[in-house]
Amino acid sequence: MQYQLEANLISYDEVQELYQAWVNQDEGLVLQLQYGPEHNFMKRTIAVKCAKRGNDVYRYRVNNRLKLLSEALDLIGVKISDEKTNTLFITLTTSPSNIREAWENIGKRWNRFLSALHKRYGPLDHVRAWESTERGYPHVHAEIIFHEAEFHVFKDKNGRLRIQEKDEIAELWDSFVDVQVPKDVQSAKNYILKEIFKHGFSFELGSKTLAMLWVFRKRAFSISRGFNQIMHRLDIAMHNSNQKTRALDLFGLPIDDLADAKWVFVGVFSWHKILDLVKPNQKSGLWAYELRGLPA
Repeated sequence: MQYQLEANLISYDEVQELYQAWVNQDEGLVLQLQYGPEHNFMKRTIAVKCAKRGNDVYRYRVNNRLKLLSEALDLIGVKISDEKTNTLFITLTTSPSNIREAWENIGKRWNRFLSALHKRYGPLDHVRAWESTERGYPHVHAEIIFHEAEFHVFKDKNGRLRIQEKDEIAELWDSFVDVQVPKDVQSAKNYILKEIFKHGFSFELGSKTLAMLWVFRKRAFSISRGFNQIMHRLDIAMHNSNQKTRALDLFGLPIDDLADAKWVFVGVFSWHKILDLVKPNQKSGLWAYELRGLPA
């Protein structure tokens, strides 16, 4: 599809239509647990609704990440005052060029930019998202927390907080750069919701972005190692560390009891066919079901 776009065989409006048709087609992953002795071989089948960029499963997963990320911001060391800050909102645009090449190269350019920032200012953590312009070109939204560097803050004529060192950062990127400063930690959290994760929750804001991410197979957002480590610790802390645990399979059965069992991938099927095979006495509206058999 990328080359069809480049050759003008399909338009970007058609890409959005194809994306919407794909994301609105609910599908499920079907797996089968096979276990037991040969003379009494047992099978159980489970279906799990597929997460697709922008659908309900995707939004649920992103929202869970967002909650942990919001808590992680309180712990990672955000420093903001009227005079100095170690936390920046950065937007990086791309110059008009071949759209396919722009999307293919945006990740490499972003990594070079991060490496240059690290070399100049020391260790940092970030949350980053791609976004598509109306014309289809990628640009970058990022929140960056520097662990050793601080920047001098001033207020521009429009009342926005800026830094005096903006030109030093801008020279590390080959197109337009915008740098702003959050007013406080809550503003830093709001920015992540507004700019980093907005594509996951609103088709009005994000359908073109999600469509372009879909076509060019790009991860919607990335979170640096420091954030991930804090989020992992927070996730563990939500569970009772004194409680004895056992590894469970997809049915909630102890894996130790299923040493000779194996899971077999059956395929991906339309969700309405899966719902026709749901075993009785299961709640409606779930994203995972045990089935009476295999979909046709």
